[in-house]
Amino acid sequence: MGGELTTGFVEMGQGNYAWTYAGIPDGHRGVAKFYEDGVPGTILAIAAINAEEGERLDVAVSSRAMAGHAMTLTAAERDALNAALGAEGLTLVEALELLLASHAGNMNRSGTAYAFRDLTDAVNRIVGRVDSDGNRVVTERNV
Repeated sequence: MGGELTTGFVEMGQGNYAWTYAGIPDGHRGVAKFYEDGVPGTILAIAAINAEEGERLDVAVSSRAMAGHAMTLTAAERDALNAALGAEGLTLVEALELLLASHAGNMNRSGTAYAFRDLTDAVNRIVGRVDSDGNRVVTERNV
């Protein structure tokens, strides 16, 4: 190899490219360096070309969970996630129901009272009022 490659690039959008090159010999060890066109001293990216990278894993990648496999969080993991979201005492589903209602659901307002509806517009998920200073005060969460 050791030479300039100008083929195998596919623009993925917004200036991002994917690179494929069928001419790499089996068993080749090394790197591919990507330079700015006409400026060989400016390295934009380096990619390893080394089959050994996958040979040193403790388990086969194919044994890992994939889409459709059960990937259940433990109770401690769920609690930690809810704590990180500031949603202690709620399940993840309940927290998402409130989040979706407040960001994507309809909002009804009458005077100082308001209600954020679920996505099907069937249930008031968040109910509250606006105080005299214009601050929103939540009085009810329905999950």
